[in-house]
Amino acid sequence: MFRNALILTVLSFFSGLVSAQEVFFFPQIADGTISGLTLKTEFIFVNTGEDTLVTLEFLDGSGNPLELELGELGRASSFQLQLGRGQSTSQETPGTGDAQGTIVVGYARVTAGAGVGGTAVFTTIDANSGIVQSEAGVPATKPLSSFTLFVDTLGNTDTGLAMVQVPPPAGNGVIPSTQAEREPELVLALYDTSFDPVFGDMIATTNIVLDDGHHLPRSVFQFFNANPEVVARAQEMQGSLTVNVGGGRSVAAVTLRQRIVPDEVSTLTTFPVVPGSADAVEHLASFSVVAEGQLLVDVQPPASKTVLGAIYRVYSGSTELGKFVRSVEGTGSIQELLPLPELAAAEAVSRVEIRLIFSSGETSPVITVTP
Repeated sequence: MFRNALILTVLSFFSGLVSAQEVFFFPQIADGTISGLTLKTEFIFVNTGEDTLVTLEFLDGSGNPLELELGELGRASSFQLQLGRGQSTSQETPGTGDAQGTIVVGYARVTAGAGVGGTAVFTTIDANSGIVQSEAGVPATKPLSSFTLFVDTLGNTDTGLAMVQVPPPAGNGVIPSTQAEREPELVLALYDTSFDPVFGDMIATTNIVLDDGHHLPRSVFQFFNANPEVVARAQEMQGSLTVNVGGGRSVAAVTLRQRIVPDEVSTLTTFPVVPGSADAVEHLASFSVVAEGQLLVDVQPPASKTVLGAIYRVYSGSTELGKFVRSVEGTGSIQELLPLPELAAAEAVSRVEIRLIFSSGETSPVITVTP
């Protein structure tokens, strides 16, 4: 009896240690030389809690292990650092890239005790003179289901976003899948500084899919490459970008801002995204060709609003194939069969733009659906 009680006590102790482990991310890391600039990443950890083991993993854009040299610890894709209560440590990549000397870009995942915090510091060095040009801290980030970032692309300034699709916890009922098997999960909406998603101050919206464990760094305008007019505006503006994640998933993200001045030192700044979004786009959509000349559009509207109608615009490239206004009855998923006589294959449709009309008289932001 005593032995059984002791075993249960020991198991409970180790279970407590496991549950105290937390996971956070550095959504952007880089090491190597490109265009005359050498990039290094330094990882700084501080432990304010109990003694813990810090596991630092490097992954590439597809979520595969990424080997890097780290200080005196050698070259590997995963490192373990013992960090006692109150202790801190700093380890830096050498700026030599991968084993072939090619620059590498990816992200880092950290598993450690609850008392551990960290920062990754980008250092940009002139490869010829060895002079440090800039440093920027990438904060440790935890996954979010929605967030907002400030966008500034006026003059010589560019704003970017680096995201990591975090796989769902095991046992939550969500089955991981590939990009080809699931519908768009990230809804991005670009606004000017006045922000009015109801009365048309939204510049554009787009849906994207990011596979579990994948990493996506982009300038904000690049998310809207399908629409040249939006790209042009996004390259000279101030405003905000909201990101809402569906499918029971979340992403880790960081804002990147660069000032590029010809013949002078360019600077890179990073700062956190703001959790939450004011538009909270909850509706997702998809489309498919069910027969020659017939397009089936499926929209899941927000549960908090009653939908009276919907406006659909169907495009093939820059050509509008048709515009349709439909009334809606009932609640729940909206399915609409749109007749398009000239449509022969799903590949002919590049995007469908949808605007919902609510009973309050409001209209939704334009929902852009791509294949």
